Amino acid sequence: MILKSLLRGLSLALAAVPSLGLFLPAFAQETWYYNRAIKFPLSDTSRVRPYGLTVDSKGNIWVISSSATDTLAHNSVWEASPSDSVFRKVIDFGSYYDPSSSSYFDKNVGSLRGISALGQNIYLTGSQPYALTQPNTLAFMYILRNGSVDDSVHLGFGMRGSGFGTYLDCNAVSNDSIAFVGCPYDPNHVGPSWRAYNIGSNPIVAYDKAGSPSTRDFGFYLLGDPSYTYSAYYSPAPGGSMDPSSNNQIRSIALVPGMDYGDSSNAIKNSYFYTSRSSSTADPASGGIAIWTGGYDRQPSLYSAKKVTDLLGALSLGDYTYYGIAADSAGNLFVCRPDSGYEWVKVFQISGTFATEIGHLPSQTDPNNPDPKGAPFQGPTAIALSPGEQNVYVADRVARKVFVFGTTATGIKRYQSSVPYRFVLNQNFPNPFNPTTIISYVLEKREKVNLSVYDVLGERVMTLVDGVEIAGPHYVAFNGSMLSSGMYFYSLRSGEERITRKMAVLR
Repeated sequence: MILKSLLRGLSLALAAVPSLGLFLPAFAQETWYYNRAIKFPLSDTSRVRPYGLTVDSKGNIWVISSSATDTLAHNSVWEASPSDSVFRKVIDFGSYYDPSSSSYFDKNVGSLRGISALGQNIYLTGSQPYALTQPNTLAFMYILRNGSVDDSVHLGFGMRGSGFGTYLDCNAVSNDSIAFVGCPYDPNHVGPSWRAYNIGSNPIVAYDKAGSPSTRDFGFYLLGDPSYTYSAYYSPAPGGSMDPSSNNQIRSIALVPGMDYGDSSNAIKNSYFYTSRSSSTADPASGGIAIWTGGYDRQPSLYSAKKVTDLLGALSLGDYTYYGIAADSAGNLFVCRPDSGYEWVKVFQISGTFATEIGHLPSQTDPNNPDPKGAPFQGPTAIALSPGEQNVYVADRVARKVFVFGTTATGIKRYQSSVPYRFVLNQNFPNPFNPTTIISYVLEKREKVNLSVYDVLGERVMTLVDGVEIAGPHYVAFNGSMLSSGMYFYSLRSGEERITRKMAVLR
């Protein structure tokens, strides 16, 4: 209740800030309603475990079932039109390795792990059968052109392309045909990351982190940091190293519809995307949502990530296998929490690295906000929006259905201000506080900043931000539970500019 009251108070306090000439996002609320469920054929339901979800440019819904977490499940691909009540099976890869099979797919699909769409093309990622590739685990990417198995392209180790020598998990494709694919890190490094592939029909010129150009053919990964032996190295996701079971890895990638990821000058300044990462059992703090900024899709290793926080801890993700996310065209993030005790899908507005809940999909099983007219969620796993963003589809791995939601609104849009950004550090709210407060600031341009907390003797007690941030508003939730009662200072510094304010901890 204390945190909920704090959030309400923060919204009221920030509502008055625009009168000071600052830009702050509008905390808009969009109402969604539960429509219906799309089921799988009764004869196949026992073998279906919905794992990934996408929507093509015609509005057709595509789902993969995966054996990644359940050996009883089949790896299969399903399709439905927006008006269908039952999915149609596109292909069933099975759940076994049969070297004598006449089917190319049964020989080369171990488990499906990702699905996305660009236009009407469908992109599948996954692992090859370990019995075929041991002692290594190798990956693949299949492209179903116009959604057709008969017109498919097979990329992977021993097939075509390069960079498929590890797990490839979730995937998303930019408008200029660069695939963003989640993958575990090289063992010599400190956490999971992602990899970019050229999946356009022609070779492209791409750049490593140092800016050196290279021609990357169709199906080849884009180079990373040349200072590392492992040339596909990009920056790691926040949360530290992976546990031995590789459980705490990137589970879902969300690109922003309509965003330009390919123009170097624009994209480096303005483009961003999101990833979700599950926690390990040993380290519950390793999971969460990250926002990636500072790069573009032909120089992907320039992107770096920061963890997104929210006041109530809803985005401190647990150790469930898959946390699906999707972004709308305004950059708002839809997040699935399928783990027991949550079972919800919420919508967040992201400002800098701070997330504010601005909506939710009605759920009968949401422990904090049950809605008898909502969807009977049991494990909402993956999510996708229709092309016009009037419908949202949620795949439920436990219920083995896809739930359909609609809205009468046209989407959540960001508040647009005609006032230019300027370098501002606002008074924290609440103040005094115990133990949590919000510090907000605004940057005039993309710049390197440091935000730190000091005691009355001028000794630094904590660094909250230290790195390059994009222009605009930013919010940081500061937990002062380690501090004793008294007066403290927080200071924002960039180049020669510095602003310092007082705050008080009251026990």
